[in-house]
Amino acid sequence: KAKNLLARLEKLKDNHLLFLRNLAVAPTNNRAERLARCMKRKLRQSDGFRSEQNLEDYCIFTSYIENLRMESLEAEKREKEESENKSKEESKEENKDENKEENKQENKKEELNVYQHLIGVFKRRHMSEANSVKQPG
Repeated sequence: KAKNLLARLEKLKDNHLLFLRNLAVAPTNNRAERLARCMKRKLRQSDGFRSEQNLEDYCIFTSYIENLRMESLEAEKREKEESENKSKEESKEENKDENKEENKQENKKEELNVYQHLIGVFKRRHMSEANSVKQPG
């Protein structure tokens, strides 16, 4: 059995983890098995279909139902992702606004510090000029 498994893995090595490279490929075949199980249950309940047309109609009907169900699930998932993304974007915008306000406040503080420094420089210069004028040599 191990030898057969190894041979099969070597033969199908490109397809073994295909779902990792191609997101359109499902990682399991659970959906197909669920659909087949549904069909098998229907066959057991009614001892088969009376005609090939009934079987074909049943298959078409169940495929429509399953596709609608999957589309609605995917739509719900998309809506949920969109609302999450929207809320993330809104919080980012709020953070940007807060950051802008913080940056403005920091810039004002820096400007105030620069002005205070310049005033100090001018005062010292003025005092040194005043002292040099008072002391005429």
